[in-house]
Amino acid sequence: MGIPDEEYLAVTVDFAPGIREGTLEERRALVQQQLVERLEAEPRVQSVAVASVLPRMEHPDQEIEVGGGPGAGDALRRLVHTIQADPGFFESLDQPILRGRGFERADVGTGGSAVIVNTALVEQTLGGRDPLGSRIRFVSETDTEDSPWYDIVGVVGPLGVNILAPGGGEAVYLPTAPGDIRPLRLGIHVGASPEDFTPRLREIVREVDPLATIDEPREPRAVSRWGSRGYAGFNVPGPVMIVTALVPGLCVLVLVTLLACAGPTLRALRIDPNEVLKAEG
Repeated sequence: MGIPDEEYLAVTVDFAPGIREGTLEERRALVQQQLVERLEAEPRVQSVAVASVLPRMEHPDQEIEVGGGPGAGDALRRLVHTIQADPGFFESLDQPILRGRGFERADVGTGGSAVIVNTALVEQTLGGRDPLGSRIRFVSETDTEDSPWYDIVGVVGPLGVNILAPGGGEAVYLPTAPGDIRPLRLGIHVGASPEDFTPRLREIVREVDPLATIDEPREPRAVSRWGSRGYAGFNVPGPVMIVTALVPGLCVLVLVTLLACAGPTLRALRIDPNEVLKAEG
């Protein structure tokens, strides 16, 4: 089931420390909850997806070990994309759980061990076998086999975790508590003409946290591509955006700077690969 990118705003929000009492994590959690609640209360907003990275953005890689466990001998290791996600992430994007179950609030925190994987991981790493109940853990070059094991509880379809091949890429989603994601990425479903919601979005963020930054100028954090065939998808409210174009054998990055911080939102920019190739030649 596709995501209607023309109906979304993508925004990266970073909360400044030092305003409220309590630990930084507690403060971030409070501000995140308040911001999402305020946005969801808006008449135009249908849902708010919260994660460390959004579909068709560049996703970080991490090596995992599949199955096995202590004393089980050699286990399969793979490099996969990882995403920290709010338990309601898939529901907010209207993406179904194809097998197993979705995340629950009880899955977050130190005692949680649930992860959700995508169909690419099931097919390419697990060979198509039933993934439910299989275990994975994250490893590194200095791994001491002390990292915890996670149980695969559900499977989702492809959500654009590979910026060069949106339909592919193996991925692991980890349920994450409010306050543990920084910077925070929000996919806001507002329907038609989402850029019209940008002024109201900025107003809400300022009211919740006056020192919060949204796609800070000269330090763009949102590199979004919910489009295809050379399109840069997602509408990013802010004066700076990095646009990527897909060209066979070539990835082109274009930095687009708007003239005013509160100026109009840049919508999907079409880059003709043939024109790019001519320029390169």
